[in-house]
Amino acid sequence: MKRMKSPKGFTFIELLIVIAIIGTLASIILVTLGAAREKANKTKVHTELKSVISAVTVARFEAQKTLIEITGSSCSNCPCHSIDLRGIPDTHVCQKKWDQAMTKISDEVKGGVEGIDELKRDPWNSPYMFDENEGEHGSDSCLFDHIKSAGPDGFTETADDFFYRIPHSEGFDHCPPL
Repeated sequence: MKRMKSPKGFTFIELLIVIAIIGTLASIILVTLGAAREKANKTKVHTELKSVISAVTVARFEAQKTLIEITGSSCSNCPCHSIDLRGIPDTHVCQKKWDQAMTKISDEVKGGVEGIDELKRDPWNSPYMFDENEGEHGSDSCLFDHIKSAGPDGFTETADDFFYRIPHSEGFDHCPPL
């Protein structure tokens, strides 16, 4: 009796099963990678904004001025409302306001602020923004300065914004803490 040789290679069904398994694994990896990237972006924003808050705190202390007095503006972020900030050119007024504010802050710190030039944009390519409020309505006012990122969607005043209060400077001791 003659034996039949089994065919070499894969059947079409076997090939489809392998492709389905590879596709499932790839989609799981991509979802996990996206979540890790988003977490890294959020961590980067948090770290960078904390660095800027530290620079502002030092500048206010050394200059004995409020942030409004340093930047010369009470709303550096006002030109940034209602537009998609992701990828706006460096010549846009919103980016220019941030750059000018950071230069003025660095100028108030003896020896400048190291690495301040690198803190221009958030991970989604939008400029960071200040809203200078402390002392806006006189020394009795307990308003806070803020720093923020528009977040992944690139628009301000939305749920994904990163928004930090900057602690009061000296002379605002009558204000409640954060």
